[in-house]
Amino acid sequence: MTVSVEGNLLFDFSSAVRSTKFDEEGAHGLTHCMKAVDFLVETHDAVLLIEAKDPDHPLAQARDVAVFAQELQSSVLTARELVPKCRDTFIYEWCCQDRAVDINKPWKYLVLIALSALRPPELIVLSDGLRRSLPVAGPPGQRWQPFVQDCQVFNLQTWSKSLGALFPVTRLQQ
Repeated sequence: MTVSVEGNLLFDFSSAVRSTKFDEEGAHGLTHCMKAVDFLVETHDAVLLIEAKDPDHPLAQARDVAVFAQELQSSVLTARELVPKCRDTFIYEWCCQDRAVDINKPWKYLVLIALSALRPPELIVLSDGLRRSLPVAGPPGQRWQPFVQDCQVFNLQTWSKSLGALFPVTRLQQ
């Protein structure tokens, strides 16, 4: 898969070693008990778990966008969706003998929230909260090997600036 759609967003993964739409029906056999990120992408030097949320979708209802924004600000989205999707996807790949990716590469969790009202300072706070919740850093004074070496939350503008050359994302027309 080199191009894939999530919501109203088109992702181009043609520069990846491999990519999988991991939350698609049949992508893995435990969807009844494990959550999945949208995409599992392998590059030459890392494995990327990519989750996309598109509250600015042209068909989104104002009430749904308001609920999403409230869940985002209250950390409910992080606790109920973002952390379990990352953790369950990693556990699935770690346990699976027929892995889709090289589990020995560093893992990074990238979350794209296509919400125009989301500004860079809020993205920093969300990224820091996600790092603590996963957790990327272990208990003080203990040796710790995190399953995810880093994570970051983006909006469309910061994604384009940081990752757009590697994995461009465009909004589909409705």
